[in-house]
Amino acid sequence: MSTLPHIQIAPGRRYFMAQDGSPFLVIGHNEAMSWPGLAPLFRHHDIAGAERYISMLAAYGITVIRLMLEYFDEDTWFFEEQAGVPNPSTVECWDALIKLCERHGMRLLVVFWDTFHMVQRWGRHPYAAASRSFSNPVHFCTSPDALDLQKHRIAFFVDRWGGSGAVFGYELMNEIGPEWGGSVHEQSNWISAIASFTRERELAKWGKNHLLTVSCFGPSPTNGYADLIFRHPELDFSTTHVYDFGTIDNPENTIGCAITMASAVRYAAQQSGNSRPYIDSENGPIHLYLDLKRQLPDEVDAEYYHNIAWAHLASGGAGSGMRWPFRHPHCLTTEMHKCQRAMANFASSIDWVRFAPHPVPPQVNITCAGRTLPLLVFGCFDSSQMILWLLRDSRRLTRSEPLPASEAFFPDLEPGTYSIAFWDTRSGTACQRSKLCHPGGRARLGVPSFERDLAISISKLTCCTEGLGDF
Repeated sequence: MSTLPHIQIAPGRRYFMAQDGSPFLVIGHNEAMSWPGLAPLFRHHDIAGAERYISMLAAYGITVIRLMLEYFDEDTWFFEEQAGVPNPSTVECWDALIKLCERHGMRLLVVFWDTFHMVQRWGRHPYAAASRSFSNPVHFCTSPDALDLQKHRIAFFVDRWGGSGAVFGYELMNEIGPEWGGSVHEQSNWISAIASFTRERELAKWGKNHLLTVSCFGPSPTNGYADLIFRHPELDFSTTHVYDFGTIDNPENTIGCAITMASAVRYAAQQSGNSRPYIDSENGPIHLYLDLKRQLPDEVDAEYYHNIAWAHLASGGAGSGMRWPFRHPHCLTTEMHKCQRAMANFASSIDWVRFAPHPVPPQVNITCAGRTLPLLVFGCFDSSQMILWLLRDSRRLTRSEPLPASEAFFPDLEPGTYSIAFWDTRSGTACQRSKLCHPGGRARLGVPSFERDLAISISKLTCCTEGLGDF
């Protein structure tokens, strides 16, 4: 059994931690066995090359990659040769991948079915010829034969790899929706059946469980699906795919995407009653890439990625959010990985285990000489900690010179001594630190000059009944 500790929900209920008590932030993106980084695993073509890739990701601070058990854009990558019979070549790839992830401390959010290609290439899938009651993807959540095949696949994975701490969790269904058959109530019952089977199988085999989730397409599920995604009692954390029209799927600028992501994170927290972690497990310029056959220029894409990731984290998401590359070749750029590393450095300034945040109030504003600056304020806080991310609104201010030193005003802050750090989100370094005492009530924080954006971490150290009223 793996010595890499399993991941569980932290006491604050909004983030994760390892079984050894250490905080765990989900910094990562989507991968596939057929994409450049992991394709060398096929038939042990270049295990060393795949290991270099995983080692590189770990060095950038990446903690989780999301991966379909099969990503069958080509028949080579089917997980099963025929329904219920695993493909030895694919199993061999997963054997090697799990070992490499254990060696380098990488974890996997495992998606049991590639539902996109299942619809696109149903006639080629082994399930298509397996049963009359499962003759079409529309029977996925209602056919008893489908349920048997699903349990068979999960049982194989759990029995072979379920003891590994390299598994972060299981996404039981990718983008659940009406197209998979049955009513919302019937699909809820399907989730209950699959989730309980997975938990019972793991517990019987390994004595412990991995985390479970189900995703949907779009940031704001409707027609009863909010109950499934955000409040289903058998699921541990929430995931949506924030492919919002325009701002995300075909962006005109790199600001609107951040606003959309922040709204999605706040919506998820509100829908779950602030009672479970949230991750956007897919985002990116999907319409631009798939339909318009174009990709963003590297520099624009790096800024787009950066702003989405920081909006996700600062608004209360449990990490960076998870980009689907939508690039050729299908992988993230070096600049995107640098953003992940900077976020990993920032993560050390927050106690994620106990952090239970709410959105910062809209009254927080940034001024200079009495004039409100053209900034967007993203943030979340609880009684002991606060994260702020200040983003220059380039739609309103196109000049490139640094913004002047300014002041941030908070309508109310509890008494205490606070540790404050201002972070350069490009380098992942704290450009300024201080400790200040606040007696409670309205607070003022001096903000240094910056160019495009600035992250601020504020942590309460002790109670304080006297001292400075502003900081």
